[in-house]
Amino acid sequence: MRPSKALVAAGLSLALTAAACSGGDSETVAVDAGTLLSEAAAALPDRSARGRVIFEHPDIGYRAAARFESNADSDLAVTIDYEPGVDLHFPDGGVAELRYAGREAYMRMQGAASARATFGSSVGADGYSAWFEAASESRGNPRFLEGMNGLMCVFPLAVVEVSWDCEPLSWVAAMLATASGASIEGTETVQATPTTRVAFRVPLATVFPASAVDELEEMLESEADSMSRGVYELLSETVEEGIAAEAWVDGSGLVRQLALEDPPGARVTVEFYDFDAEIAVDAPPPDQVAGELPGFWGGGGAGAGVPGPEPPTTTTTYPGPPPGEPQSECPDPDGSSGRVLDFAGRPPMCITPGYQYTAVFDTSEGEMHFDLHTDRTPLTVNNFVVLARWGYYDDTQLFRTDPSIDIIQGGSPHTNSASDPGPGYRIPDEPAFDVDPATGQLTGPYRYEAGQLAMARSAGRDSAGAQFFITTGSDASRLDYQGTYVVFGDADAAGLTVAQSIIGLHVAGSSLGGEPSRPVIVRSVTI
Repeated sequence: MRPSKALVAAGLSLALTAAACSGGDSETVAVDAGTLLSEAAAALPDRSARGRVIFEHPDIGYRAAARFESNADSDLAVTIDYEPGVDLHFPDGGVAELRYAGREAYMRMQGAASARATFGSSVGADGYSAWFEAASESRGNPRFLEGMNGLMCVFPLAVVEVSWDCEPLSWVAAMLATASGASIEGTETVQATPTTRVAFRVPLATVFPASAVDELEEMLESEADSMSRGVYELLSETVEEGIAAEAWVDGSGLVRQLALEDPPGARVTVEFYDFDAEIAVDAPPPDQVAGELPGFWGGGGAGAGVPGPEPPTTTTTYPGPPPGEPQSECPDPDGSSGRVLDFAGRPPMCITPGYQYTAVFDTSEGEMHFDLHTDRTPLTVNNFVVLARWGYYDDTQLFRTDPSIDIIQGGSPHTNSASDPGPGYRIPDEPAFDVDPATGQLTGPYRYEAGQLAMARSAGRDSAGAQFFITTGSDASRLDYQGTYVVFGDADAAGLTVAQSIIGLHVAGSSLGGEPSRPVIVRSVTI
């Protein structure tokens, strides 16, 4: 899978979460910034430490914090605190605990609603799930993270990429040892300790395998004309200069604080303390381990139709203006009617027969244009146009990616998940579907290929409402045996390229395939 501009940007965000533990015991502090970092890197092996990690992305309103402790054998215990409404897997907030002991990884979580929805009967009376094991045989890091031991150990984004081979000290040592452009920025007090603040950059080759960096360079060369100038310049600068970072080093060579900032705006701050403490990280007792992580978390069940726990149904805070009262009338064509998320009933016919309508998706990864099939599917197009003009899709997420059937899915403003309650009504199938006498299942005439805009639906008749999906490749044809997802639009070439870059962000994680490695926002849909 070739990294797209979005994939690389999201990958950089993931890379930032890796910096975990560091320290040193050199007796003098070098004046030269590069030497200072080199000495700190050399002092890292065989140490223990405790610390705290804060991951923030102001542009998307994401913030979470983790506490960790690591012993000299690279065993690690992590506690992650999620605030309500910032993480797709913890919509109501919660606490996740990770342990890496003896080259095995374990996870459990607290937060009754999220834990029960994910782990079912394994949730105890105290709200904690049992421990689950992240078995290496069933989990694979994405190709662009291949070989990066410790990359996701301390703070795995959304807890979908738990690494079982966890060596954060080695990774941080490599980062400091390969720093370039180091400069001393001044002195500051951190944890009541005087420190020297050093700014530097980390080469991409330290973060990603050489093959991924080569592919990024190839992409920048071959796809320069299809990228926005700003994205091209941003990624080119990152390839040439690396990732921006800062370290605060005390008088004995210990790194007391580390901060990294990737191009899309994510920032990770890591604080270190209690170096060389006696830290024991034990594997959970066998009778408390309930087995491997369920498919929703562990990456199993990537194929379509594989059973697994459903995502929690929870209303989350969305950006943008508050919704107005339920409506069942036509909105103003210019989109000035305000935002409405709940409707009193199915909308009337608001589009003009015979007119060609185009939907423009303004997303955080680029624009996608779709010509809508007013002549073939007028009811479906009318429904989509009405919802778009009421602002229904504004500031929502493309929350699902599924490479097994080459689709990305969205259209869920209440929960940003497949469990969204919808607009308050359902629309009729177009055309009315037949029933296969052999199986009793509905069958329809549609066939699927890259670049289509289609309605998502359940198995029953007339069950579509607002959720949609976009096909990104030839594996969408695996849905042909059903043929019941109404295709009501086609993307232009540039829009398909953007859609393919979004599915390139895929991280396996649920019975529905998975999700992008960072949130992909639909800022607006304009007709």
